[in-house]
Amino acid sequence: MIADARADFQRRIWIEKTYKERLDAIVRNIETIIKTTRPEFLIQRLSQYSHTITDFASNAAKTLVYHLNKQSIEQWQKQGQKINKLLQKELRSKRISELMNVYVDQNISLIQSIPLDAAKKTYKVLMEGHVSGVRFESLVDKIQRIGQTTNSRATLIARTETSKISTALTQARSEVLGLNWYVWRTSQDVRVRDSHYVMSRVIVNWNEPPAPEQLKGIKSTLGHYHAGNCPNCRCYPSPLIDIGTDVKWPCKVYFNGKLVTMTRTQFEKIAA
Repeated sequence: MIADARADFQRRIWIEKTYKERLDAIVRNIETIIKTTRPEFLIQRLSQYSHTITDFASNAAKTLVYHLNKQSIEQWQKQGQKINKLLQKELRSKRISELMNVYVDQNISLIQSIPLDAAKKTYKVLMEGHVSGVRFESLVDKIQRIGQTTNSRATLIARTETSKISTALTQARSEVLGLNWYVWRTSQDVRVRDSHYVMSRVIVNWNEPPAPEQLKGIKSTLGHYHAGNCPNCRCYPSPLIDIGTDVKWPCKVYFNGKLVTMTRTQFEKIAA
């Protein structure tokens, strides 16, 4: 079970890395445009570039969603007889197809927004320089650094979208099969944020997303969300299919806004 979880996590990291490599190609092109375009044409050139990558963005987005859905199907199939024939019918339901199309469209827009975001930052630098009367030569370093921040944005998009789509597919299939609870899993390494470490192995209801930062006493605007549904999150939800084998009792449960340690009998009462 642990080995399967690690393998699934590593595969998701590979999917994220593959998607990021696609975005890196865009970042490199943006850096080239910034370096080779005269300042008065830079914003226009970046905006034009955004419109030329539609097909590229579509292919990258479809590949991302396809791989995540394929992994999702394989993860559910590992459960074998626990969900059996019902699963086979619902794995490729119309609802899942519609959800995939939504995320493809969203990621096409996100990819096209990368050069537009660079254009906005360039415009801001140029306007600030104009207002303060600074010569363009003095702004070169600031404009060149836009390429670095663009790379950071690409990394954020790749990681966040990979986790978010994976969680959405898991939730959709769980709801179709009437599985109302999942176990919050982390990557179990030093990079796990404190608020998510608190949620490790906690049972959560899909209808009651927790507020991890609030539980940890950390001020945050993130609010309530499920595993994998916040920026740069590498956590993931593991559907609770068999309460006898999927968790060890007693176990922590997020219930009525709190983390409550419950026995199996206590949990069965609230989950009935």
